[in-house]
Amino acid sequence: MTVQLDFVGASGAVYRYFERDGDRLSPSGGNFIFATEAADGLSVIYVGEAENLMTLADARWPEAKARYGATHAFVRLNVTASVRRREREDLISAYNPPMNAAAEDGSAANGG
Repeated sequence: MTVQLDFVGASGAVYRYFERDGDRLSPSGGNFIFATEAADGLSVIYVGEAENLMTLADARWPEAKARYGATHAFVRLNVTASVRRREREDLISAYNPPMNAAAEDGSAANGG
């Protein structure tokens, strides 16, 4: 059974993501979220967007796991680049993920 989870952006928009089940990701464009277990549910570690989920999300996962303890990866197909970027910024504003903050500080690649 595929796990679906809704993430709410700072704007109040709701985005439905599907948990990655270990299969290769689609080469389609989309958004992705890395998260870890927390006392009150899931804690968002990174929010990204990519023209090709298969390459960028897969490339960022090892860092999210090793440096930030990521345990879950969620994806949402989204082919329009401008929509992906708006969604990413909305979710970053809502969750302030530490891996995104590190990327903005220049200590990691931005990835989206």
